Amino acid sequence: MQFSKLLIAPCLIVIGILAYIIFQNDWVWLSWYVAIPAIMIALLFVFSPQIDWWFWQYFPPKADKKIQALYRKYVPQYNELAPEEQEFIDIRVSLFLRSKIFQWAGGGDTPQDLNAIIAWPAVYMTRRHKDFLLEPYDRYVFYKKLFPSPEHPYPHASEVNHEDGVFVFSVDMLSTGFQEPELYFNPAWYEISAAWMQKNAKWNWPKPTDDIRPKLEQISGFTEADIMKMYGYKQLDLMPLVVHHYFAFEAAFRLHLPELANELIR
Repeated sequence: MQFSKLLIAPCLIVIGILAYIIFQNDWVWLSWYVAIPAIMIALLFVFSPQIDWWFWQYFPPKADKKIQALYRKYVPQYNELAPEEQEFIDIRVSLFLRSKIFQWAGGGDTPQDLNAIIAWPAVYMTRRHKDFLLEPYDRYVFYKKLFPSPEHPYPHASEVNHEDGVFVFSVDMLSTGFQEPELYFNPAWYEISAAWMQKNAKWNWPKPTDDIRPKLEQISGFTEADIMKMYGYKQLDLMPLVVHHYFAFEAAFRLHLPELANELIR
């Protein structure tokens, strides 16, 4: 239950009491006072995101055990974290999921385990930073298969609209990339990396050159040609690809590109 909705209950009680008094005593003049709790209810609806966020800062929502089990099964980095670090990540994942809009392309809410697949790279990538919500990127839209879009009118697996703060993903490609990262490219890491860099464009990011692309293929085991063919991309931007590989294959990345890995620590 959201805290803002709990605050609405006393207002409704006051309205009920005033309505009863007015009806029993025919005190029509008292009806003006009904406006006070009514206005408070309207304000609670308008500012409910801010009220709930403030409350969660002091009383974080409990971790979802199903999401914890999902991460334990498919995410090696999660299992490598100390218990207190896992708790920190769990809280941030819960907050992230409550602060974003997740929906199917045709409308309707998406399942929580699918949303958790998106939350992992966003939260893990920003775990050393106070700001982990990647605002203003607040909407996540899902298709079941590859999809065309006005910006990219051909079937592809993912995209991010930086102006509108919207991610779009193919669930098929997203799920396989999450469950079998050693076999499949993960579009969530790639697109969220691009958004993170766009959000923090003023940072002193490394400036790798194209000659490291063969090493990236060594690190991941994916050739860029295979990724573009399977996922429908016309090109792969280098820096989001670098950040993707650093977080998705950190040990191999440090082995093959140790200096670049040290530059990416933030």
